[in-house]
Amino acid sequence: YLGLEPDRESFLVASQRIPAFGGTVLNTTTDTLTEGGFDLLTSFEVIEHIADDATELRRWAHLLKPGGMMILSTPAWQHRFGAADELVGHHRRYDPAHLRQLLETAGFTDVRITHFGMPIGYALEAARNLVSARRLRSPSAQAETASNDERSAASGRMLQPSRPMVAVASQVATYP
Repeated sequence: YLGLEPDRESFLVASQRIPAFGGTVLNTTTDTLTEGGFDLLTSFEVIEHIADDATELRRWAHLLKPGGMMILSTPAWQHRFGAADELVGHHRRYDPAHLRQLLETAGFTDVRITHFGMPIGYALEAARNLVSARRLRSPSAQAETASNDERSAASGRMLQPSRPMVAVASQVATYP
């Protein structure tokens, strides 16, 4: 498999981990890839970080071979947009009808939307919003992550394990 990581620091971490599981990671974005070259495209918690989501989804549709599939995971319900979303640089959350319309307009067919993570996800979200609101108010956090793009780039590093044993456990737990 091929992974893309546009953030240089996160790419360096991923490039050490992904090859151990038989994959390759590139420090680039989708606009460098060949159209029609992929059977499967997966995107987990990415599209909400991209300002022009409609253009990116059209690009993703063109990356797939005929009959190819995409699996997409993204935060649901715009009315639930909170401090945790702001902290990690989200531009939005998606209501199911809006997401379906975006995907179909981009060229995806047979769109199926499934919700998961409830109800425990709502409790975790509330806790993340409380912690995130505190972090956003801290002077050091505001200075380090002033723009939405900077917060988005840093979001992939927020939960990166720093100790070797935790890193190994993280690799095992997130094996593709």
